[in-house]
Amino acid sequence: MGKKNKLIAQGGMFIDPADCGSTIMYKVVDDTHNIDMNINITDCNRMICWYFNADEAGIKKVENAIRVLEEAKRGLLRGIKIQTVYDAERQKKKEDKPKD
Repeated sequence: MGKKNKLIAQGGMFIDPADCGSTIMYKVVDDTHNIDMNINITDCNRMICWYFNADEAGIKKVENAIRVLEEAKRGLLRGIKIQTVYDAERQKKKEDKPKD
């Protein structure tokens, strides 16, 4: 009988439970003295599973993913500001439109 993987750390959260229940979860395990990490990202019926080695390359992969997610967040925030302007312009046009 083989040795069972030893759980080192795990965590996760629901990202949008009101919609289709997207989640992000991670687990760091010791598989017979070989440390690795898996990150699972799910959205409705799709899942991405990332595998990370416990080395500098694995750390760099996590740092790069965080950097890109931060960039995406900044882009989304800019988009929200632009959308707010568009919505205000549409509302003003509606209010300025002559009523029959």
